[in-house]
Amino acid sequence: MKMDIEGAEANLLRDLQFKSFLKEKVRRVAIEVHEEFMKANEAIDVLWSLNFKTCVVKEFLCGIKPPIGI
Repeated sequence: MKMDIEGAEANLLRDLQFKSFLKEKVRRVAIEVHEEFMKANEAIDVLWSLNFKTCVVKEFLCGIKPPIGI
């Protein structure tokens, strides 16, 4: 899933229903974080709490879930 939604990612990453969707349905995500709405560290914390491993690639915060059992 790629998110480049000009700051609206902050609202989504704070929304419990959206976080549940990410946790249950999404294995890979790339988010362009707009720091005036949400600091990158807050977005990283959200992804970590949903069991994503994270890295930064250019302007995107990327998250990937490891295979089950690892």
